[in-house]
Amino acid sequence: MEITAQAGALANDNALLQYALQIHSVEARHAAQVRRMRDEKGWITQSENTLPAAFAAVYGGATPESDKVQGGVNLAGMFANFGGDDALTEAFDEPLTMDEVLAIGGIFIIG
Repeated sequence: MEITAQAGALANDNALLQYALQIHSVEARHAAQVRRMRDEKGWITQSENTLPAAFAAVYGGATPESDKVQGGVNLAGMFANFGGDDALTEAFDEPLTMDEVLAIGGIFIIG
């Protein structure tokens, strides 16, 4: 999840971009597995957050997970026959700013 915030900055370096997106894929699988181990779906719906308060920033962000605008297009209400807005928010992972990434990463860094 964190890597998407900066993947665009790597667009001029194909090898580095590939490594970053591979890391992103692995971390996404890790996050989904941790959610499943907690007896939850591997993805979130809207802005649900069942993590302890220390991890609120993971799903908070400047662009919340409940955002229904993708690529500048407001998709709210467009998929009523396909799970509605809940399914819409489950389909996309919102980017994080560099400050958000560093704050979240700081939870795991000691020293």
